[in-house]
Amino acid sequence: YVTEKIHGTNSRVGWVRTPDSENGGMSDYFEQVVGTHKTQRKIEEPGLYGLPFKKYGEGLAKAFDEILDAMQNPGVGDGMVVNSIIFFDEIFGGSVQDLKYDLVEPDCRFFDIAVNGIYLPLGYVEEICAKYGLPVVPRLPMDIFTFEQLCELAEGQSILSPGQIKEG
Repeated sequence: YVTEKIHGTNSRVGWVRTPDSENGGMSDYFEQVVGTHKTQRKIEEPGLYGLPFKKYGEGLAKAFDEILDAMQNPGVGDGMVVNSIIFFDEIFGGSVQDLKYDLVEPDCRFFDIAVNGIYLPLGYVEEICAKYGLPVVPRLPMDIFTFEQLCELAEGQSILSPGQIKEG
């Protein structure tokens, strides 16, 4: 698949299983986490990186519940132990970067979901995001591309905001 690269700042939000201090293992509880490309932020002070929870928190929670249930109860054999479900997104527009995408306030688009660090197929990511109102990055038409064609796709007008150039 080829998706449009949005010019913004990378973010990740999700849930991680908390340690069980009494038994030394992991508890049955999950806590919300927020992070940038390289660092985890305090959930109480996430800054811009808390935007996905702020704008899409209800949809994220429903998607989390469905993914958790599907992984723990697959219908065949034993389910897996889920320790983390992380949603990856790009925050853009407003004052985030120099490309504004005709947005006064920042927004985000989701592009990946990982369970225990394993990335889910893009088709499933798009399906679950659509089901719960989580906007995704634009996908370019499916085709087999040469390197030159991919370079051409990186140029020109944004699918997300016509009149805006693509990041590249």
